[in-house]
Amino acid sequence: MNKIYSLKIKKLSLVVLSSKEYEYLWNNFCNLWIKYCSNFIIEKYIITSEKNKKYKGFKVISGVSKACDPWGKRILEALKKIRSQNVLLMTDDCFVINNLDLKEMSECYNFFVNNNISYLRISVTPNENFYYKKGKYFIPYFSFHRICLQPSLWKKKYLIRLLKKQENPRQFEMNGSLRTKKSDLIYSTNYDVIKYIEFVRNGKITPEAIYHIKKKSLKINRKYKYMNFFEIFIYYYKKIKFILFYLISQNFRKYYIKYRLTKNYIAL
Repeated sequence: MNKIYSLKIKKLSLVVLSSKEYEYLWNNFCNLWIKYCSNFIIEKYIITSEKNKKYKGFKVISGVSKACDPWGKRILEALKKIRSQNVLLMTDDCFVINNLDLKEMSECYNFFVNNNISYLRISVTPNENFYYKKGKYFIPYFSFHRICLQPSLWKKKYLIRLLKKQENPRQFEMNGSLRTKKSDLIYSTNYDVIKYIEFVRNGKITPEAIYHIKKKSLKINRKYKYMNFFEIFIYYYKKIKFILFYLISQNFRKYYIKYRLTKNYIAL
């Protein structure tokens, strides 16, 4: 197998969703991206509010909205400044922790383009095919968060169509999944193409992040907050709950999600 030493994709841009409140994450996010993904040559953007500048090889962009405006509105305005047809979407709290396999990324992107796919999640969670053979799978309509903000490849036009100005990230994942059509080409890998950890949840450093802070000599300032014992317990409880959910039969999961989505749809 021939190793790829660099990968350049002109029609793809990295888009990191952020905000003024989480600017303190940028230094570590960018440094780790540069360290582990430097041979992945694409345009790189951080979407925030009220700023337009360059930061460590990333273009920081915003629309005309203020920081207090709805999340969906701010993202939609900023996306119009990005010219690439496709985007690799990430959030500012997903820190890369290992070298990117360029061959794997190239294969995923080619699969995405050649099959005219609208959305390809390249993250293991959430995933209907969690325990299946390593591969790329179509995501059924009645799936838990058919679309989400985990690392993923998007057709930019499709992302813009699903975004709504008044929604926050959680509403986008839930309601955006409802706005997809059963026939939409929505896929996911059942493994992490980009090796990363969720570094911060609800503004607090995750337990997994503590190990990498020391190992990778990350700079942590006073804006980083640590979880207390109760928050750590809830964090692991939700992780275990998620794993157990996918041990339940697929028919039961489908019934549960169908009921949940139908209920939420009526409430919209």
